[in-house]
Amino acid sequence: MPLFSRRAKPKPNRADSSGAWPLIIEDWAMDEAADFRVEEGSEITLVLDGEFALEAPGAAPFPMVPGAALVAHPGSSYRILEARDARLVRLRFLPEWLAGKFDAILESPDVLGLFFAPAWFGSKVEGATPFLMNDGEGDYALADLAAVREEVAAGRGRGALCRIAFTKLLLHTGRAYGAYFRGRRQFHLRPEIVRVAVGVEGLILRGLPLHLKELSERCGLSQDHLGRVFRKEVGTTIVDFAQRRRAQHAARLILSTEDSGAAIAESLGYTDAAHFTKSFIRYHGMAPQAYRERYAGTTATRRRRRKRSRL
Repeated sequence: MPLFSRRAKPKPNRADSSGAWPLIIEDWAMDEAADFRVEEGSEITLVLDGEFALEAPGAAPFPMVPGAALVAHPGSSYRILEARDARLVRLRFLPEWLAGKFDAILESPDVLGLFFAPAWFGSKVEGATPFLMNDGEGDYALADLAAVREEVAAGRGRGALCRIAFTKLLLHTGRAYGAYFRGRRQFHLRPEIVRVAVGVEGLILRGLPLHLKELSERCGLSQDHLGRVFRKEVGTTIVDFAQRRRAQHAARLILSTEDSGAAIAESLGYTDAAHFTKSFIRYHGMAPQAYRERYAGTTATRRRRRKRSRL
């Protein structure tokens, strides 16, 4: 049975896009059915007006009304049905762009589980996740969205202020997600796991190699026992987690600086250029230079963009 009535003559769907990777904003006006599949990056969709039914594989149709949100990761697909005067904003982003927001994400088990567990730990996601935001967090998220739009419109979509505003949007969305599911889907980490994660992060940012013995001593556990606890808790090994985080920080630097691949590799503690390239391909599916071309543009491309923006 349809969740919503349909108008006799629906209007064609319309979409406007702004920004560029690592953050793309799509504004949709919808009156007809549409299929979506997330191929790259993660996405959060906020319903601003109207209504529609969301259909995802293996799930019952979900009524999407103003205040509803949807989070999806690569490989997820969903279908919009019974749309009626629906206005929504679809925010597509690269999680590695926010690799520097480690502390804020680690302190929010809802945000970690909803947005970053796949990137941090290789966790599998169940597909598109719809939920309703409470009024308080929804209002905060819309204010954050306005700040993000302002930065993107001014050509500062990769800048620090945009990252801060977008991180706040994710935090408020994560709180609403936690309230909706009453904490049942939080990605809680045991204290010793948190200590490992913090220790690994510190080593990476100082460009130092991973020493499992030192980490185990810091946690007060034997190296073997800590490894078993970590894998059971998050589904991967400490070494894999460290390699993932190192590759994410490498991507972050590619997106936010014009540093050479050699400089990035040295700053993050890769043994040599070959090691850097091999690890980067493993976690991002392409070489660092190809990643820069696709998601950040070459130096010449960025210079042309800045020149055009001044005209």
